[in-house]
Amino acid sequence: MQQGSAFRPRLFWKVLSDFEVLPGVLDTCAFLELKFLPELEPDQTPTPIRLHTCMMSMEVTIHAYLLNLLLEPGNLDDSGSTGFDLWWHPQMLSACQGYNQV
Repeated sequence: MQQGSAFRPRLFWKVLSDFEVLPGVLDTCAFLELKFLPELEPDQTPTPIRLHTCMMSMEVTIHAYLLNLLLEPGNLDDSGSTGFDLWWHPQMLSACQGYNQV
């Protein structure tokens, strides 16, 4: 996957759809289903994101660890990584290693 200004949107699109190319402005609309689930049993290990390429959906369990990451202040100048970046990006990158490994 080629990097550049559209790297993050392309990576997110590939993870959810298994397509390399972003849909064009005039193409048919694409619907992505995002589900946010409550944590049922608190534990020490954060639940990873569950991706379903066949249905273009993603399930994110909202747990204490993730809530703390979301409350961290962001870097407005993109000068460094946040805790959320360190949680999010490895999951997206590892999901792109092969079909049905997400």
